[in-house]
Amino acid sequence: MKARLNKRAIDEATYQGPGGCYLWDTELAAFGVRIYPTGRKAFVVSYWSRGRRRFHTLGQYGRMTLPQAREAALEVFLRVRRGEDPRFRFSPTWDASRATRTSFPAASPAPT
Repeated sequence: MKARLNKRAIDEATYQGPGGCYLWDTELAAFGVRIYPTGRKAFVVSYWSRGRRRFHTLGQYGRMTLPQAREAALEVFLRVRRGEDPRFRFSPTWDASRATRTSFPAASPAPT
């Protein structure tokens, strides 16, 4: 479902059955709120990486405000545009200089 996201729209949104239940913003494409069966709501973004559609959770509604979530979404979109995959941003094996995930962390120098 699509709607102009604001506090009222998010508060009134309810879970609508099996499968992903999302409320997508009409102002910022690929930004929305995921609604869980428990009633919990989380801000999410959708993006494409390596030929696959990905979803990235920005934060829980209530702990994060709508303006904060929009700002975080723009940061994720910027990283995606640079060729990065936000899922691996904070991974210890992430090599930001190559914008790919590596198998092993950097080796330490051998003792002399």
